[in-house]
Amino acid sequence: MALSAPFMSPVSEKIEAHLTGVEKHSHRNTSFKEQLWRGIRINIRNLGKELLFTIPLLLLKFIPVVNMFSIVALFLMQAYYAGFGNMDYTLERHFKYRESIKFVGKHKGIAIGNGIVFMLFLLIPVIGVVLVLPMSVTAASLKTVSLLKEQQLLTEQKTLV
Repeated sequence: MALSAPFMSPVSEKIEAHLTGVEKHSHRNTSFKEQLWRGIRINIRNLGKELLFTIPLLLLKFIPVVNMFSIVALFLMQAYYAGFGNMDYTLERHFKYRESIKFVGKHKGIAIGNGIVFMLFLLIPVIGVVLVLPMSVTAASLKTVSLLKEQQLLTEQKTLV
């Protein structure tokens, strides 16, 4: 997913422009270096947390009855972090590092729902791998923009004609 950021961020931005009717948002004024560092920090944080929770869940697989529940917990955790990544393509334009984490934390259900569809699409041979990223980023962008609108966190400048 990290390698897809140069391709999926513009997709998310176009979707946001279409939904809001605003051609140019007053995004955070950041340099490429700051955006890169923010992305690296979030991805390292998410990877670290995912590994931190995955290892104990994998160890639970050795306990006969508990292993059924650990499978579900592992799937939901992976779905959360996949959904987080998809939502962050939109959030990176509006929030700093900590603000993005808080926003997704408040909307865990949205992240998990998006991630579940993401994970299930990966089970479809060939077609799933090709379609999963654009579709999940589109869905995450649609929902994230609507949440930002509801909470009045979007600032509008110039509307499309």
